[in-house]
Amino acid sequence: MSKFQELLNASYNAQLRDSNGKLNQTDRNTLRNQLMQVLADDLNATVTVDGAIIEFEHEYWGSLAVEISVKMKDPNYDADAARDEYVAKQEAAEAKRVEAAKKAAERKVKSEALKASREARKERKE
Repeated sequence: MSKFQELLNASYNAQLRDSNGKLNQTDRNTLRNQLMQVLADDLNATVTVDGAIIEFEHEYWGSLAVEISVKMKDPNYDADAARDEYVAKQEAAEAKRVEAAKKAAERKVKSEALKASREARKERKE
């Protein structure tokens, strides 16, 4: 089990105080920072102000950086609604890609037909 997962499991009993009906910001930030640190350790990443940076080499671009961050959501955050929204956006994007591919194929067929028609006229003139 990763250190990140272990900390998540151990956080079940973490002291997270109530502050005017909300999760205390200091406690929230402390837990987020701890989670970010162990995630960075697990991934051999460098912790930054914004999160963690993992660098990898690309054959053309050289060294590229990927930023990973941890956000603590409000206790009333609706994860199911967020997942549903994500799935809906992915499905819409896929439908858009399929439609674009279909239109590109139609344009190609029309272009090839026009080219064939022009070549046929050219051959008739000769």
